[in-house]
Amino acid sequence: KSKSSKLGSTSSKAYSIPNRRWFEYVSCPHYLCEIMIYFMFALLLENNKCSIIDNGDDAARVWIDRWSHCNFDISSSLLWPGISRGMVAMYKSRQWILFAWVGTNLSLSASRSHDWYRTNFRGEYPLRRKRLIPFVW
Repeated sequence: KSKSSKLGSTSSKAYSIPNRRWFEYVSCPHYLCEIMIYFMFALLLENNKCSIIDNGDDAARVWIDRWSHCNFDISSSLLWPGISRGMVAMYKSRQWILFAWVGTNLSLSASRSHDWYRTNFRGEYPLRRKRLIPFVW
């Protein structure tokens, strides 16, 4: 397929369907591997013995204190106990928040890539190939 650039010149880009190894099962196996890597990081950081980062309440409180120098006195607010508990919970589960972010982002990207392949290679793209999770989605 050729594509015209803004300057009027043409360049030839040939796209093909990947078909080796994990590409037989999913459209974006590299995204699946990256999600699995972040899952393993989250598991390792969950265990205090394997973590170089303190997951305790004290570390979370230090993190909160860094952000407590606002123009308003947040500590006197009626909402402070709830906000404080929420911030501690977020701090202690930050690796899972990161995993959820990466997983969501790459899942959406895999879905769009899969749709692009199916649109541009209508009759040629394998119908049994899934988006990201083999045999499932």
